Amino acid sequence: MAPTPEMLLARRQYKMLLRELIEGRPSGTRQSIARRIGRSRSFISQVLNPDSKVPLPEQYVPVVMKVCEFSEGDVAEFMEYYEAAHPKKNTELVHSGTDTMIISLPRFASQEQRKAVEEAILETADRIIAASLTVKRRKSRTSMK
Repeated sequence: MAPTPEMLLARRQYKMLLRELIEGRPSGTRQSIARRIGRSRSFISQVLNPDSKVPLPEQYVPVVMKVCEFSEGDVAEFMEYYEAAHPKKNTELVHSGTDTMIISLPRFASQEQRKAVEEAILETADRIIAASLTVKRRKSRTSMK
């Protein structure tokens, strides 16, 4: 189905909002998002460009919201635009909340080392979660045929 003018406008709006929110975050936020989802920084730039047709894949939405620390208002506004831009996408993932997993870590020699390990764990977990959601979505599409 070709996007309607309303869908194109909504896509432009969520991209502009997302770009504004990311630009308000510390330097390196785009790179952090890219690492966590296993994509390049240029992919993130395409997603943030309102003139680009590249959408933000639904499985990456929770990661972006987490990294950018969206407020409840930001989430509501973003999801309004995102759902209007992609009416057939499964956005239950964003609205369903999250589960928490606790990982015990040893004491590290420095805070820098600890932070690097934590970041690596988070990036790996986000990539695994995004990949599993992609596989789940493909399986559900295949079973519908």
